[in-house]
Amino acid sequence: MSGSSARPTASQPSLPRRLLAPLPLLVALALGGPGARADVSRSGAVEIKVLSYNIHGLPLVTSRERLGRIGDILAARRARGEEPDIVLLQEAYTSQSEEVRLRAAYPHAIVGVEGQRGVLSNSSGLALLSSFPILDRHSRLFSDCAFPECFVAKGVLAATLEIPGMPLPLQIFSTHLQADTDNDRVRQRQVDDIVDFLHGLRFGDRPAIFAGDFNFKPRHDSYTRFIRKLPFQEAGYHCLQAATTGCEVVIGTHGATDWNDVWKSSHDRHFYYQPRGSRLRVEPVRLIRNFTEPWRGEFLSDHWGYEVHYRVSW
Repeated sequence: MSGSSARPTASQPSLPRRLLAPLPLLVALALGGPGARADVSRSGAVEIKVLSYNIHGLPLVTSRERLGRIGDILAARRARGEEPDIVLLQEAYTSQSEEVRLRAAYPHAIVGVEGQRGVLSNSSGLALLSSFPILDRHSRLFSDCAFPECFVAKGVLAATLEIPGMPLPLQIFSTHLQADTDNDRVRQRQVDDIVDFLHGLRFGDRPAIFAGDFNFKPRHDSYTRFIRKLPFQEAGYHCLQAATTGCEVVIGTHGATDWNDVWKSSHDRHFYYQPRGSRLRVEPVRLIRNFTEPWRGEFLSDHWGYEVHYRVSW
């Protein structure tokens, strides 16, 4: 479980000096095309809420009722008009995981790499629910894996969304990387696959958000590889500097997460990108670890939800 049982502490963890500057954009020129050409001369702003959640939808251990409860929570938020606009699910492997989509009733939905493997209805485990129209979608399988995850089709999912009022479409990426510290070399090769995948897409001239279960932490070489090779900034790190960034960090109401679980110890992460050479800006303004409520004496998943609200302005 990537959540921590410790309650929130009064002080935030110190951040290493090498991250006090913006995260490096070492291959922005290689990955990105020319800067955004859309007309952003007229100023405006939108707020986009993105939830990433590993729902633990595994064969044999999955409860339809538990997953249905997750869908009910999302549906209740939709009824109140405060739902996440985009929901990125990981470990949505089984047919029971459809309960989340059916009960939440988002108008648009896609899954990751298509196809079935045995008892799995979604072999990638990745799914995207959206309030916004989906203009296109792409996915890729990873070329490497380690036991037992070679029995599934782990990879990366990409979609382009049309956001009302925004001068450019939004690119959304999600993934679920190889688990366990001992498998970090596999995870590094999976990061390389993601880099190649982005090379093949129109990446660099549109705003982008990348969220999922990365299974890495700042101490892992795979984390370092990701932030060095890809021109993303991390929302968790950004929001922990709240005194200078103005991003609000909210700890789950049941006290199940702590400050470390925002950046240092979490496997769940959010990254964001804003086009080079454009007035358009992407900035996290609120971060919350949620879905911490108990369910029948247990948790809704072995992960907490990781929700970030982004302000896109121009």
